[in-house]
Amino acid sequence: MRVSYYGRLAEAAGLRSEEVAGASTVAQLRALLAGRVAGIEDSKRVRALVDDVVVDEEHWLEGVEEVGFLPPVSGG
Repeated sequence: MRVSYYGRLAEAAGLRSEEVAGASTVAQLRALLAGRVAGIEDSKRVRALVDDVVVDEEHWLEGVEEVGFLPPVSGG
């Protein structure tokens, strides 16, 4: 599946998106990526999106084409 990173997560990953395999749930995907994308493990602050809809950590990823990770944003 395609994993897209937004904001500071794209900077931490060094890319905006990539193909990733080997995870059945959002929690598993987050754990798989945590070793190389700083900050992605913070599920209370970094939201997971499947097809542009916020989902919980136990969301099943079978058949999903894209997962995005959106960190908190600030602005004014």
